Amino acid sequence: MTEPQPPCLSTDEIKAVKFAVRRQLRRWRDRDLEPERRQRREHLAGALNVLEEFPDGCELREQETTGER
Repeated sequence: MTEPQPPCLSTDEIKAVKFAVRRQLRRWRDRDLEPERRQRREHLAGALNVLEEFPDGCELREQETTGER
């Protein structure tokens, strides 16, 4: 039986994610991408900004829906 994964990433895992995102963004730099990949690039850049803004990590929670708008 495998142990459940902790609900957070370790410092090394965060560094690995940031490295992978930067590498992919470099691959896509200066390329004329199709709309889907262009959007994916924007999302990756946004995720990288969040990881860099909170270097010690942050807790992400699902938003509660109240049904009111």
